[in-house]
Amino acid sequence: MNRRRAFLPPHAAGWLLGFVLLLTGLQAAAQQDPPGRIGHLNFHQGAVSYSPSGDNDWYEATPNRPLTTGDRLWTDRNARAELYLGSTALRLDEQAAITLSELDDNITRVTASQGRLQLRARELAAGQRLEIDTANLAVVVDAPSDLRIETDPA
Repeated sequence: MNRRRAFLPPHAAGWLLGFVLLLTGLQAAAQQDPPGRIGHLNFHQGAVSYSPSGDNDWYEATPNRPLTTGDRLWTDRNARAELYLGSTALRLDEQAAITLSELDDNITRVTASQGRLQLRARELAAGQRLEIDTANLAVVVDAPSDLRIETDPA
């Protein structure tokens, strides 16, 4: 009678299984949690478009659309939009273009390349940074504020 031999001895199979589980646990630990704060398009009127991070195409914006680092917004002629970034409201007037340059639990950085913006920061937690960049100016908000910013690409 021929006995079949196992591919691995029983103790080696246990060690191999343990090693595979260890590698899986290390991979899961290496992945970072996504940021707890995102932006969302609260309101828009008229033609408002967005372009997701890493995409060159533009799409019609929809209310409550989540936005994160690298996403861009554009308001067309006679259009307006309101974007919430935590407790901060950012309103875009017609023909305004912004990029969410950085958005995570600690930093909100918006780059405005064209148009008029109104920013209302109700509160800023300790250690949070809120910044609006233009081609010539960077505004760092460190206290509750109500700002209006206009930038021209020329």
